[in-house]
Amino acid sequence: MNVIGGLLLAVRRWAAFIFRQRPGDDRHGAVQTETQPAQQEQDPASVLQSELQIPQAVIDRYDANERSKGRFERLKLVIEGATLLVVFVYAGITYCLLREAAEANKISTRHFLASNRPWLAIDISVEKPLTFYADRADIVLRGIIRNGGTAPAIRTVFMPNLVIIGTPIDYVLREFEVLKLQKRLCNRDGLRVRLQIQTPTRSGGALVIPNAEIVYVPHGPQSARNDWRPSPSGDVAAWITGCVGYLDGSDGVHATLFTYRYLTSTLTIKTEPGEISGTLALSDIGQDAY
Repeated sequence: MNVIGGLLLAVRRWAAFIFRQRPGDDRHGAVQTETQPAQQEQDPASVLQSELQIPQAVIDRYDANERSKGRFERLKLVIEGATLLVVFVYAGITYCLLREAAEANKISTRHFLASNRPWLAIDISVEKPLTFYADRADIVLRGIIRNGGTAPAIRTVFMPNLVIIGTPIDYVLREFEVLKLQKRLCNRDGLRVRLQIQTPTRSGGALVIPNAEIVYVPHGPQSARNDWRPSPSGDVAAWITGCVGYLDGSDGVHATLFTYRYLTSTLTIKTEPGEISGTLALSDIGQDAY
């Protein structure tokens, strides 16, 4: 009996040992259950959630502070934008004012220069009528130059030119030929070169003071027959064109441009050798000054 009881006790202990080591044993499950609180204690979020409780008043104050900061940032952005807009507007107004001031200064400068410079006028008369020769034609002119400005004209030069063109050519084309010659002779760059090398003589280079006049000795401009292009009947028209060039005290180049038509008793001029009496009449082209 003791032997049997000992055997049963041994079997019970062995069975208990076996069941205690099985994964599905309740004791093992109990062990896992017991270890879960230990794992939860290692989770900081769980600990904060269970132990840290933030008062609602603190949360409200935090939210109010964040809203205040947001409003401040928006206000700051609006102020910066308004400041930038004001700067742009001020810059635009300043630019416009500077442009107006510069334009006013230009106008004032032009008015000053126009009021403090020489202005020459020219009066031309015929000393010897238009005369035709076998190979050319010429005319002798007398020029009176007056200074109506407020400053002296320096190194003046009188440059009349005789232009003879056949009358059958279109009137506009005749004007073009006359103005083309005048532009070639009286352009600013060409005049500058000529005036800078001009020396005072009886025919050029004279100084004309304000409210004074000078008389240039007669000039005899010529025109070669090869340039006339007369009509089949030999008729032509005669023009006098050119300018009076001069310098001011600052070496600025100026000129008074003129163009005259040589009028005779007939509408056309014959190119037969001899003198052709006539008078000068101001043309409606080629009158200018700079």
